[in-house]
Amino acid sequence: KVLEENNGATVYLATSSGSRISEYRSLLEAALGYENPYVHEGDAYGNRKSERAEALFSIGPKLVEQLGESDLVTVQVGFNDITATLVNVVCASGLVDINEIQSIDGADSALEYVLNAVANVGDGTQVLPNIEKAFFRELGDLRQNIDAVIGEVAQVAPENADIIVLGYYNALSTLSVIPDNESVIFNMLNLAILSLNDYYSSVADKYNNVYYVAAPDVDMFYAKGTSVADLVSDLSNVLLGIHPNAEGQEYIARTVLDSLAELNTCHHENVKTVSQTAKNGSGVV
Repeated sequence: KVLEENNGATVYLATSSGSRISEYRSLLEAALGYENPYVHEGDAYGNRKSERAEALFSIGPKLVEQLGESDLVTVQVGFNDITATLVNVVCASGLVDINEIQSIDGADSALEYVLNAVANVGDGTQVLPNIEKAFFRELGDLRQNIDAVIGEVAQVAPENADIIVLGYYNALSTLSVIPDNESVIFNMLNLAILSLNDYYSSVADKYNNVYYVAAPDVDMFYAKGTSVADLVSDLSNVLLGIHPNAEGQEYIARTVLDSLAELNTCHHENVKTVSQTAKNGSGVV
């Protein structure tokens, strides 16, 4: 809305609720005519809703066409990458029944099922080595997809286009402020989000026209030691939970807009790197 009203821009939306970077890699490579487009092996999460994936793939040719005529591309990755990692890991480890996962309707219900299954997983659990092995395999796969998608977007977009990549909003940081909240699984996923955001930044740095913008974290708004009751009773819910509310989305949008303003200054001064505000995650790196 800001770009349309203030810059006279035409905005193309290629977003898809519930989708992941692995699926955008697949649809881009199919649309670009790759002989063997990427396929996510052992994707229990994605296989639950094959018809949704088919609908997403149908936008591929149009998306490539739109990318080819864009002055600005924004890529916002979603928490579905992390949810899918969790689902695929516990299915591969044998902790849950893959057939049950595939029969559950709705991502939130599938996630709830998995969370209940892993709630009591600890260091002494015999499936933990299997979980760790599957986890690092999924993490490596995500890194390859990050590299591929950013490269393919940069390949298709015009050389003078700016490409903004917004990192993962760390919804798991809500859990980090709750007293005595310790979980092997959640600690692994929290570290994964931090490492993946670092990886997004490093991949962006390989291109002259790709810029990484850090998304804000929940613990910016809630102090360490905040109880579950206090979190739930906070009706503003600015960034609480997997899905930020309207106020939280506006905050994230403002972070991107501030970064675009910095980027314009960056272009004017003919430099690639501008400062990042460490506390609130704003700024372009």
